[in-house]
Parts: sequence; C-alpha cells; structure tokens
Amino acid sequence: MASGVRDPAFWKRFSYAVHMDEELIQKPELRPTDSWINRQNAKRSRRTYVCCAFWISFFLLIAGVVAVVIWLLKSGVLNKVKIGNGSGTTYQPADPNSGVNSKRDVVEDVAADLAKQLLRRYWAS
Repeated sequence: MASGVRDPAFWKRFSYAVHMDEELIQKPELRPTDSWINRQNAKRSRRTYVCCAFWISFFLLIAGVVAVVIWLLKSGVLNKVKIGNGSGTTYQPADPNSGVNSKRDVVEDVAADLAKQLLRRYWAS
C-alpha cells in the first residue's frame, strides 16, 4: 500500500470512526420561529401594526387641526384675520350678510334669464 498502513481493515475502522463522530455532532434543528415563512409573516404583521398606527395618528392630527380651527372661529380670534383685499366678486361679495349679490339673488337672476331665453325660442318657432 502506498499510504504506509499495512493493516487492510484500518481504513474500514477509520471510516466507521469518522461516521460515528459525525453522528455525535448534532446539526442545529430549526425552531418554528427560525423558518423563512414565519419570519415573513412576522414582518407582515409588524408592518400592518405600524401602518395602522401611522394612519390613525395622521387622522387624529388632522382632526386636531380641524378642532383648533373651529374653536378659533367660534371664539372670534380669527375674525380679525383678512384674506384677500376684501373687494369680493359678483358671486361672492365682500360682506356676505349685506344682501347685495346674495346667492339667492344670483340664482333668481339666472333662472329669469333662462326663462326669457326659452320663451323667445318657443315663440320664435
């Protein structure tokens, strides 16, 4: 033999010993929490909670801002605030309580004009 060992049963015993050592070394078994699918499910669950918490806090923030604006309007603090130059437009006057160009007047004017046009077309034909 080229290996220098003269006992022909040596390699058989050696191989058997190596296999016995390998059997003694236990491979770590995967716990249920170590599997890939369980980790993915845990990530999905965590993402769901974080997303819900974000949206709930976002809507609470918006509701808080709306509540503060309503409170400021009711208390009269925002009555001093002017937006624009105050001249108003035809359909939205500067003072909505003045009665000039109120929405009702505008609707009545439009309805009257429409009725006139329809009558002209009806009598013209």
